[in-house]
Amino acid sequence: MLTGIAHVNLTVPAGTLDEAEAFYSNTLGMGRVPVPELQRDRLAWFDITPKGQQVHIAFGPPNEESSRHPCFRVESPEALLKL
Repeated sequence: MLTGIAHVNLTVPAGTLDEAEAFYSNTLGMGRVPVPELQRDRLAWFDITPKGQQVHIAFGPPNEESSRHPCFRVESPEALLKL
């Protein structure tokens, strides 16, 4: 059984980190979340809710092999296998 959304990963053009941060932080009021060091140059994470729902922003050209995706929370690994 699905229990929620952990994050949604979106892609924006490379070089737009400042614009994305201003939009998600200032316009939408989301808090910035630390990104693992190896991914800092290509990702930005923002909290949607205090319960850990996030928007992940990937920077790069739009293409068919994009990293855009939703990440759902599940009750348990066993429940996932029953879907």
